[in-house]
Amino acid sequence: MTKKEKSFIVDMMEQHEQFLYQAAYRRLGDRELAKDMVQETFLTLTAKVDQVIVHKNPAGWLFKTLSYLICREQERACHYYEMPLSEQDGQPVVPTMPLADILPGGLREEDQELLILRFEEQLDYRQIAERKGIKEAACRQRVSRAIRRCRELMELEAK
Repeated sequence: MTKKEKSFIVDMMEQHEQFLYQAAYRRLGDRELAKDMVQETFLTLTAKVDQVIVHKNPAGWLFKTLSYLICREQERACHYYEMPLSEQDGQPVVPTMPLADILPGGLREEDQELLILRFEEQLDYRQIAERKGIKEAACRQRVSRAIRRCRELMELEAK
């Protein structure tokens, strides 16, 4: 990832994080889940930064991505059949490069594993919790912390 891409990500976070959180909270009514969805949106941005940086409306891309992630999470919560994104709108689900290749240096191995399970393998919190032998609430908290640490390290690298 180039310095320009890292700077772009940090700028997008600074400009849009609060508004994304407010939009997510209005739709979900759950502060922690809203934070998770916003963090997942920025992780998706990180994975697709090369596409978004040239997008004609990067802020619109963020909001559309957040909206999709919220819908997907709500469907999971209602136990609906989940069709992979690639079948829904032709967009690939998996980033063009392995997530491990774009995660910042210095991220703990456990955090890397959680982020890969959540975003690359597309497991929901219940599945990750079962795999790790922990409760779902603890899993959500650990993933949220891993995302936060990842973000902090990315911001440091961008400076």
